[in-house]
Amino acid sequence: QKEWDTELVQELKSFEAPIIVSAEEKLLTELAEAMTALDYNLKQENYPRCAELKATILHLEQQLNKFK
Repeated sequence: QKEWDTELVQELKSFEAPIIVSAEEKLLTELAEAMTALDYNLKQENYPRCAELKATILHLEQQLNKFK
C-alpha cells in the first residue's frame, strides 16, 4: 500500500503544471467579477456599492486599454 501511495503522489505531482496568467487575462477576470458584482448589487438596490464597483470597472477598463 505504501508503495502504491508513493507512486500515486508522484503521478499527481507530475500533472501539476504552473498556471501562467498574463496581466491582461488577470484584468479581464477582475473586470468580469466586478461587472457580475455590479449586476448583483443593482438587483439588491445597493447603490453605494454600485458606485464603488462602477469606479473599479472604469479603472480596470483604463488599464485594459493600455494593451491595445
